[in-house]
Amino acid sequence: MNKFLFTCLLGTLTFLPAVSQQTKHLTSNQYGVKYGTIHYKSSSVMNFPGQPPLTTHVTGKVCFDEYGNKRSNLYTETQDVADFKVSRNLQTLYLENYKYSIDLDAKKGTEEVTNDHIDKITNYDNPDDSDKSLYSFTLTGAGTFLDKPCRLFTVTEKQGAGSVSKVTVWNNVVLKRVTTSSVLNYTFEVTKIDESQPDSTLLSIPDEIIIE
Repeated sequence: MNKFLFTCLLGTLTFLPAVSQQTKHLTSNQYGVKYGTIHYKSSSVMNFPGQPPLTTHVTGKVCFDEYGNKRSNLYTETQDVADFKVSRNLQTLYLENYKYSIDLDAKKGTEEVTNDHIDKITNYDNPDDSDKSLYSFTLTGAGTFLDKPCRLFTVTEKQGAGSVSKVTVWNNVVLKRVTTSSVLNYTFEVTKIDESQPDSTLLSIPDEIIIE
């Protein structure tokens, strides 16, 4: 899966506490504000030669605190291939240096150490060397999305399927992304921003979940 698609579901998202900070350029792989919640929707179609297309629809919300060092993606994923359709309620939780992948329906989850390449927050203004080795980042302009001042980027994959993403970013928050490649068409869009501090229970492992 394209790293930028995966990252968006994990929460490359941020909120701004003061107007004076809305245009600052971040120098680290963090969000631009301490906490918040975004609601989003996404859809993708993957086409591989000789196989029926795989369609995926997702609706969810990403809650975060401590500038994204704690973040939780709670979402419902529906996949449709040929005549087979399945929906799941899932959670991806980041605490300290660990990632928890949780199936909320089965009430089970797994723990693993975070992957610096896949799980980190992308800094679009100042991508690190590992990101620049895989993608080229081009600032193409500025705009407004959900009344937030944004910077517009084109992100091009240097290898693999050669995907091209048009990304709308607000302080390391991806508010919208449209990605195309030879095998993938993907759209991600934030639908609502909540700038209040999320409930702490949303940033912890649910009591009923068994971590294996």
